[in-house]
Amino acid sequence: MSEFEALAKSTICIEQPDQSRSKWYKAVLNGDSCTIFDTSFEADAGDTLIRQLPNDREELFEIIRVDYSEGLEMIPPSFKLKLDKLNQIRRKPSSTVVNISGSSNIQVGDHNVQDIKNSITALHHLIDRADSDPADREEAKNLLARLLRHPVVVAVLGGISTGL
Repeated sequence: MSEFEALAKSTICIEQPDQSRSKWYKAVLNGDSCTIFDTSFEADAGDTLIRQLPNDREELFEIIRVDYSEGLEMIPPSFKLKLDKLNQIRRKPSSTVVNISGSSNIQVGDHNVQDIKNSITALHHLIDRADSDPADREEAKNLLARLLRHPVVVAVLGGISTGL
């Protein structure tokens, strides 16, 4: 056993699309990659890698890519897998209200581009339906349009400000 094979602490197997499972292998699992030093290993992109956890639970990964390395003088041949974790908890984008005043460094992010566009469109419609003088409504819409053309707003919002 080489020094590299001694690093293989994780126990994994492969589940094919027909639900059949391979034998168990020792592997080095690190984030979204996995290295197996057993040349009898077989897997394809799209198969599921199953990692046995100490609490008798299983961690599932989709295999994105399989590469084989012939090895080097001191490094044995190995298979290197690119993985995507399947059973991880993903945070849903949340709705956040931020009030900003007196700042020149603002970045808008967190998957909210569509929310901003919808909010600005809704504001435009509310101005149209406001119970006020038509000249005041027109002035408010012109101010909103002017705001959306301002270089800082264009920089922060990117391309969505041009379509509003």
